[in-house]
Amino acid sequence: RIALVFRGHGVRLCAEERTAYAALADYVAVYFQPKAWVDEQVALLWLEQFIVETAGHCQYEKLLGMDRHGPQMTTRFQQRALDEDIISAYTPPDCTDVTAPCDHHVFIRIKKIINTFYEAELEQNWVAWCHPPDLGGLRAWERRVYLAIWTALAWQIVKSDPSFIRSSFVSTGWLIAKDG
Repeated sequence: RIALVFRGHGVRLCAEERTAYAALADYVAVYFQPKAWVDEQVALLWLEQFIVETAGHCQYEKLLGMDRHGPQMTTRFQQRALDEDIISAYTPPDCTDVTAPCDHHVFIRIKKIINTFYEAELEQNWVAWCHPPDLGGLRAWERRVYLAIWTALAWQIVKSDPSFIRSSFVSTGWLIAKDG
């Protein structure tokens, strides 16, 4: 599943927002963090998600490629990965632009698809998106739910093209091309 990190603590969500995330749980994982940042706690939650979702797909160790984002390099994160026979592989510093299959390939496509959904929704519901809630606009939780839905849909579209995902990993050196 793809993951989203929203700003806040996620403790005062209304029932409608909780229901929406529950309905999307097979497609997108939603996390909350005060600054909408992946800190160590969010990184560890994501790692637990990764462990559960990859269980049974490999009888040996797993290779998890990451950039040098601090929370992915903490002792707790690395030890938890090792406990599950996950080998952490980090890109060299200052070269995300050439070694990150997700940042510069997969997520760019996802962002473009989300933007298409957003523009279509904005065109159809201008007042809702451009006015405060007391003047008929959307509340913050409704905007978050839209983003979660669009992200889930975009990920389904992108992952339906395995050749694109494969080429993203080949072009950045994470996967060897079939012809060597």
